Amino acid sequence: MEYPRKIGDQKELEKFGIEAPHEFLVMAGGSDPAEKRMQVPGTFTWLCEAEILGFIDLITGRKFGKSTKLVWKETHGCLSKEDNFKAGTIYRIVGYLSGPWGLDIAITQIVSEGETDAFLEGLYEEWDKRPKPFESDMFGLMEYDNTLSIYEGKFDWLGKQVTVEIANDEDNAAESLECAEKFCRNCAEWDKRFRESIANNLTDKANLWSESNVKLSSEEFLSHVSIYSLRVSDYKDGSFSVYYSDDADIFSGHLISVCGNITEGVQYVSIE
Repeated sequence: MEYPRKIGDQKELEKFGIEAPHEFLVMAGGSDPAEKRMQVPGTFTWLCEAEILGFIDLITGRKFGKSTKLVWKETHGCLSKEDNFKAGTIYRIVGYLSGPWGLDIAITQIVSEGETDAFLEGLYEEWDKRPKPFESDMFGLMEYDNTLSIYEGKFDWLGKQVTVEIANDEDNAAESLECAEKFCRNCAEWDKRFRESIANNLTDKANLWSESNVKLSSEEFLSHVSIYSLRVSDYKDGSFSVYYSDDADIFSGHLISVCGNITEGVQYVSIE
């Protein structure tokens, strides 16, 4: 790739032009930017993100050593392989600090790649020690979320594709995976228990929250409820937190959580 190279919609970036853009060194890391694209509703434009592990502001000298992102508005076509920021590579870029906490960088130009810096290289060394993804026969590719200390996969729960989260408290992911597999093999039985607990604990509350004057029966309430995601840990005899959503917005977008453990069953149901 030839440098320097402009990136993003330059006109769009003019709104940051209250002050001059800064030059940064950034350490690339995290997911492929091709996986971090969101189409702007009603347009053919894509908003793109690339994760970075930290940056150095070459104007102020400020060093920031936590995960954040580069953001830009794509100007044409799809991202090609040469557009991807390579993990473990330091890039010199030009851009504006943006985002809700002023820690994202709205990038306007890639100046060069492959520079060296001890601070940024140290961030990559730490990041590269993270637990690696692995394949599960039941849940597919289990990718690691370093922030939450969980592995995430997918499972067909009675015809509904759900996210399965495997807790990795004190590196117990293998034991938690075994618990999750045991748990999901009996998903029909567990789903029946969960739905009974939801009906018993939340039907009255659903009618209190409902804007309709017509009271819902337990069966009518449950007809709107479906599983959303689940998390399983090896701790406390196989603890679980299972989340359901409702398609009628009964609880104003709040999720229903059902918590307990594999030995004792459901312990409590709440709205989150």
